[in-house]
Amino acid sequence: MLTLTSSDGVTFEVPKTVACQSETIRRICSDIEDDAITIPLIDISSIILRELIQYLETSITDEWIAFKNFKAQLVNVDLEKLKAFVKAAAFLELHDLAEVAAETIKPMFNTDNKDSIIRAFPNF
Repeated sequence: MLTLTSSDGVTFEVPKTVACQSETIRRICSDIEDDAITIPLIDISSIILRELIQYLETSITDEWIAFKNFKAQLVNVDLEKLKAFVKAAAFLELHDLAEVAAETIKPMFNTDNKDSIIRAFPNF
């Protein structure tokens, strides 16, 4: 089990197989032999991290259902939470989730121009 710590200090015990779907976490774990490590995620709140972990847990058994549920959830999310999802997914290198969140944001900016969205998300 890995321990992921959010920016607001909440810890989550996550099976390594779940957490290592993130390319970022996989790289961290590849450098450390001990499976009982704590990884601080200083830019990801517990609210966002909890939802990303739920997505990753579901995607272990059925990636399509997890993706479909996550995409449906984004429809009812405000812009600030969408920004947080984009930043977290990009940092964790969960590329599909970052892309779907960015697609959800496009209509809010009344543009299909990805540059407009990227300017709104400097860490994307």
